[in-house]
Parts: sequence; C-alpha cells; structure tokens
Amino acid sequence: MSIAAITMVWDDNWFLDRWIGYFERHIGRQNLFIVLHGEDAEARRISQGCNLLLLPRETVDLDFDWTRWRFLTDLTNALTGYFDTVLCLDVDELIVPVQKEQSLAECLLALDGTSARSVAGYELFSDQPGAERYDAGQGIAAQCRKGLFSPFYSKSCIAKGPVAFTPGAHGTFTAPAPLAETVALFHLRFVSTVELERRRSARKAIASAAYDAANVNVADMIASGRLVSWKRAGRRHGKVFREFDTATEMAFAEGHAACVEQLAGLRYENDGQFLYRTDGYAPTRLRLPDWMQAMF
Repeated sequence: MSIAAITMVWDDNWFLDRWIGYFERHIGRQNLFIVLHGEDAEARRISQGCNLLLLPRETVDLDFDWTRWRFLTDLTNALTGYFDTVLCLDVDELIVPVQKEQSLAECLLALDGTSARSVAGYELFSDQPGAERYDAGQGIAAQCRKGLFSPFYSKSCIAKGPVAFTPGAHGTFTAPAPLAETVALFHLRFVSTVELERRRSARKAIASAAYDAANVNVADMIASGRLVSWKRAGRRHGKVFREFDTATEMAFAEGHAACVEQLAGLRYENDGQFLYRTDGYAPTRLRLPDWMQAMF
C-alpha cells in the first residue's frame, strides 16, 4: 500500500522547498512527482531524489488552467495504477491529519472508494504579517496559528482511483467526491508576506500579457473566469482578509467538525461539475493545535 503526491510548479521555489520537506517526511521523497513547467536550475536542485518531469514553457494562454489540469488529471490517473492513493496539489497546499494520534499515511490509506475524495480547506494566515521569520528554518505552523474555512479551497484532490478533476481540483466531473473528514487542506498563500506580494505582481503581469496577446476584452475574460484569480488577486485577497477578521473563532477539533458539516450543504452541480458553493456559509476561523507546529 503506497501513496504518491504530485505538484506542478514554476517560479515558486520557496513553496516547493517546503512542500517537498513536508511530504517527504510522510510518504517518502521517492514518491513525490514534481512537474516543472519550464526549466529552473534551483527547482531541479530542490527536487533531487523526487520524480522530476520537465514541460516546455513558452507563453501562458487563456486556456492555461484547463490545459494544465487535463495533464495533471491524466498523470494522476496513470499513477493510480501503481499507488493506492495519489494526491494532486498546488505547491502551496498541504494535506494534514486532523488528529495527533493518526499519521497522514494512516489517514489516507484508511479512506475507501475507487475515485476522488474531497477535503475541507483552510487558508492559513501569518500571526504577524510582514514580520515572518523563515530565514533560519523556522516552521510555518508556529508563525501561522489560525486558519480560515474556505469552501473554495475544499478540493477534490485525493485520488483512490481514476478521477476527472475540474481546473484546480476544486471539484470533479461526472460524480461528486465524498468528503474525507480525517484530513484537512491547508492553503499557504498568505503565510509569507514577501512571497504573497511577489507572486501577486508576477501573476497579474502574466494574466495581462495573456489577455493582450489574445486581443480580448478584459471584462469578458474576467466574466469567463480565465486567469481571473491572477488578474484580480489583490481584490480577491482583500475580501479574504476581511472575512478572516470578522469570522467566528473556534478551537480546531470543534471548528473542523462544524466546517465539515457546513460542506455537506454546500455541494452543488453546475454544467457537469460537482463543486462546493462559495457563498451562504458561516465564516469560521480555527485555532491550530500546538502539536501541528512539529509538522510543518
């Protein structure tokens, strides 16, 4: 019984180093599959001992996300022929057990089913934005001790068999993915102010270049959802920060159970995609337990 994890990365070595560091401790570096979307010598160095695949990178077009996730779906499905469980994640996402008594591997291998499983997602926030200290190997969980419930980042990212991911693995095609309650997804985009600002600026420029190259109306593209999370990152981030400030705070175990219960009522189907609604829920902020500080 074995577990694999996949991520696709470009110009995100700060997160790649931490993603590999976390998952190698839980499932082994030899079971990590790193897809480099463009040559990067530093990413190659960080990924030594992992399974590395290099894809060409010329330009990012309007269908970037669809193309990327068709590829990642196919790769995930191929690996389910060799692994009991396959995680397919962005490089700033971790899957973490919700109880100290269970390891990540134990949680994942205990899941039943033969297709995708979804997981409750949380945005982690720095305790002191702009004053984070990671230069001497300090951990994330010790400096980011609260997480905001995010139906949008409650992803269908665990494959127990062949899957059909929607872009971003925010949902699945053909059938809903049952919820895995023993693990949580932690989204790390806000844990480093330096990285947040660098990525926001770089990705906005990429989205703008893609819009210009296609000679399209920006308003139409935003309405279609194509690269909108990059084009309007600042506006979207502000909304999340405001929700964090006003959310009801709960202890982790109690809060996670409440968020799992909320997700059951947020499932919906749209044009063959099974997703979680991103409105009509109670904003909830969780306090991470101290034992998680040893994990990441």
